[in-house]
Amino acid sequence: MIWGEGVATGEMSERRMPDVRAGRARRTCAPKGAHEPPLSRRSGGGAGGGGSMGIVIGQAELAALVERRQGVGERVVFTNGVFDLLHLGHTQYLQRARALGDALIVGVNSDASTRALKGPRRPLVSEADRAATLAALAAVDFVTIFDDLTAEPLVAALRPAVYVKGADYATAGEQARDHLIAPATLRRIVGLVGGGDVPNAPAQGEPDLTDALAWAGLAERLPEARAVAAYGGALALLAYLPGHSTTALIERIVQRYAPDAADRDADK
Repeated sequence: MIWGEGVATGEMSERRMPDVRAGRARRTCAPKGAHEPPLSRRSGGGAGGGGSMGIVIGQAELAALVERRQGVGERVVFTNGVFDLLHLGHTQYLQRARALGDALIVGVNSDASTRALKGPRRPLVSEADRAATLAALAAVDFVTIFDDLTAEPLVAALRPAVYVKGADYATAGEQARDHLIAPATLRRIVGLVGGGDVPNAPAQGEPDLTDALAWAGLAERLPEARAVAAYGGALALLAYLPGHSTTALIERIVQRYAPDAADRDADK
């Protein structure tokens, strides 16, 4: 898809970034040299290529790096989430996000923000461990930890060319497929061009949306979308792999192992 053209809907091809929090930075691998490295450290490119680990980097340093690299024509992709108990749905999602640009940054919810979003029993895996695990994936170039309940402030600071989230943020009936929303169209969807949350007639030179009502309320469901639209970025919503979620994985573990634990307690 050409990013200047409306909404592309369908199945997207695969392809494939580590831990950052403002004021705290560390590396999971040695720098490649004294010169400024390219944003992506992949040697081979493509899905599963390279094998180099990602970098855990502070937000301020990362924002400056993104600005420099996008200034020379690279397309940076950003996504975010809890990523508790990493599973196949996560890894395929990250590979497909990486395919949309030259480098992938993953924002990881801190332990505090995860508890606020998921409840007091989450996360099961600490923020440091989740970030390090993501940084070890071939699809991931950089990881950063953030404390906010949404990634809106981080997205606004990094200004990635493409922001990626799951297609569950689309309306019912649109969640089983991928959607690529170009910058001009995204601005109309979130109300930065024209009025309302559903775009009216397209501006001159802009394509019309196939089903404008499918995007009603997007700015409320996904606050980051308005931040992306404000600086002229694109939005990709990727369909999740059915039957794969952290919640389902936890439930399966409890179902299988809770009876055994109860029996051991009874024998004491």
